[in-house]
Amino acid sequence: MGKPTITIQKLLLTLFVILVGFAFCKSFQVAGSTRIHNQADELKEEEGKEKAALASASSGETRALKRQLAQTLWQENNFAEAGKLLTEVPAVPEKKGDARFVSDKSMLAALSLDAGALPEAINLYQSILAYDRENLGDSTSATARDLNNLGVACYMAGQTSEDPAKRNTYFSQASDYYSQAAEVIRRLGNDRENSWRLERILANQDLAIRDLNKANQAPFDFHKSPNNQML
Repeated sequence: MGKPTITIQKLLLTLFVILVGFAFCKSFQVAGSTRIHNQADELKEEEGKEKAALASASSGETRALKRQLAQTLWQENNFAEAGKLLTEVPAVPEKKGDARFVSDKSMLAALSLDAGALPEAINLYQSILAYDRENLGDSTSATARDLNNLGVACYMAGQTSEDPAKRNTYFSQASDYYSQAAEVIRRLGNDRENSWRLERILANQDLAIRDLNKANQAPFDFHKSPNNQML
């Protein structure tokens, strides 16, 4: 049997297919890069508008505008400036059971969590829990939420600690907070929303207990490992 003959036409066709494929991949990469740059430009433009609005706002409008600008800065991963803005909103509640106070503190706590400032996040969630317990009582969905979120902060601190003893402590604290949150939800009843909350809390606790048993291992990168979930 003779050797197969490769014609010039076949070579040209193969080369054409390769070039078309390369051009498609390149255009896809360029489109993706352009989309990312456009999103960044849009955020910067939004940031500029919000800063201008804040500069000319009345005292009654500044709280909402600072929160809005902080959200934009957060999306840009500008944690420092976003955090500074959030600490400028009222540090004390304006009235008993001030929902805006809790919302602002919760946003600052979540920002601290995302920035990796875990001790600060834990302190903020503890203050939110204390405030809701004092004003709403122990058996409310808000208290269960606060306990769960405090557990998440402790769990993440355990994931990233270099000290096995500290990891053990953080995971144990997280499990305890989840246990308290689950008990609150059980007292509230078993409607659909509470069932969903309880399922999420118990799933969080399972992870904390799992990692408590492995506390002597190397710390995790919590951005890459399965995480507990907020309520």
